[in-house]
Amino acid sequence: MHAFVFAKGVPAIEHQLSDAYYRCLLRQDRQEVLKTIADMGVGASDAWFRTRLAGHAEHGAAELPRLGDAAEPAPPGRDAQLGLLVPVVPASEWQRAWVSMGAGSPWIKVWFDHCEQARGHMRGFANCESHGCVKYKPTFSPARHFMAAMYLWHRQAADAGVAMDCQGHLAFWPSDAEIEAAEPSIELQPF
Repeated sequence: MHAFVFAKGVPAIEHQLSDAYYRCLLRQDRQEVLKTIADMGVGASDAWFRTRLAGHAEHGAAELPRLGDAAEPAPPGRDAQLGLLVPVVPASEWQRAWVSMGAGSPWIKVWFDHCEQARGHMRGFANCESHGCVKYKPTFSPARHFMAAMYLWHRQAADAGVAMDCQGHLAFWPSDAEIEAAEPSIELQPF
C-alpha cells in the first residue's frame, strides 16, 4: 500500500492524522493528492480532509463515519487511567541498533519502522538469515527489554538449526523469564 501512495509522488506519509487524510492518499489521483498535501497546513482537521474527498462519493466517501460520532476508548498507553497496560514508548527513545549478548556473541540488527499501529505502538523488526523471514513485533518498554526479546527470537533459529522451519520461527517468541534473564547481558550499538 505504501508503494501505491509513494508512486503518486507523495514525499512522506504523516502519522497520527485523521482517517480522511489516509483516504485522500488512497483515493485521490496524483494531482489531487499532491494539491491536498500542499494545501493541508499544520493541524488540518478531519472535516477539512472530508471536503477534499467530496468528489469521491462513488468510492464510499459519503458514508465515512465522522470522527467523534461514537465514543471510542483512548488507545492503550495514552490514558493515565489505563495504568495496567504496557506504556507506549515515544519514538525519540527508539533507534535502530546492533544487538549482542556480549563477548563472542554474534551481532544482529534491530530496526524500527516508526509507523504507529492501531494501538499506538510502532513496530520493531529483525531479519532472519536462516529462513529469510522477518519478525515484526509491536514495541514495548523498556527499549532494552524489547531488544533482548528480538535478539532471543533471532538466535532461536540459529540455535535450533534445521529443527525449526520458517513458520515455526515466526511463531516463536521468548518467554518473559527468558527475556529478563538475557536483558542484563544485552549490548546495544546504534548504526
